[in-house]
Amino acid sequence: MSNVNERILGIIDFVRGCYEAQTRAFSAFEYGYLGELILKNKVTSVLDVGTGEGNFISGLAGLTPSVMYKAVDADPELISSAREKHGTANLSFEHMLFDHSFPYGNFDLITARFAVEHMKNVPEFISDAFTKLRSGGILMITEYFIDTSYAGNSTWKLFRDKELEFYHNIGSHPRISLALPKYLKDQGFSGVESVLRHVSPATVGSLEFYDVIRSYANLYSAVEPGLWTKELKQQILDYCDTSQTRASGREDVLFVSQTTGIKP
Repeated sequence: MSNVNERILGIIDFVRGCYEAQTRAFSAFEYGYLGELILKNKVTSVLDVGTGEGNFISGLAGLTPSVMYKAVDADPELISSAREKHGTANLSFEHMLFDHSFPYGNFDLITARFAVEHMKNVPEFISDAFTKLRSGGILMITEYFIDTSYAGNSTWKLFRDKELEFYHNIGSHPRISLALPKYLKDQGFSGVESVLRHVSPATVGSLEFYDVIRSYANLYSAVEPGLWTKELKQQILDYCDTSQTRASGREDVLFVSQTTGIKP
């Protein structure tokens, strides 16, 4: 990930919290989807780009012990932590940039979770991934999609509006999911598919859902305190505490996309 947005680096404690919360909330549908993909396509080798602390990929490696995993990240502190926490026989971690000079190749599957949204040149990443896959190999990109229209109340709308503004301010891509199918096709991938997952307290659990929101609020405030003020952060944290035990009413919703393409 040589073209990663530098502004998300160097804030390890808050990034770590996001990785952990996302894994707890999203793994319920991600593991099933990826497990089926691995089984159906007889995948034996996987590269995980932007792995962070390796929380998610270590869980997947444990579910598929016959598959060999290599996980890389541009942040040496996260990789060091991943090695300490998740050493397994079929999973290795390396502090390494992913670009055209990446020394490994011929993977059956390359995954990138919540990583391309922070890249300066997404088509370049997809092109590099294409060259590192074997013929018939699959690129799988999981991404966040910030939708500001689905808001049941003013506080949730405020959270989504400020979240969207945050992404624009730091130069990341809040709706990269919409462009990914075209990018994959332009770089030579076939059989491109994209699925949008509905994530809410009902689908992943109330505690897990609002823990994700808390982790985002803490991250946004750490990176962009001028926009995400202490007062705004506290308002969102208080909202999470109240909403977590809410019995009824219109649910708060996040959206996560899963986009895949096959190298002919």
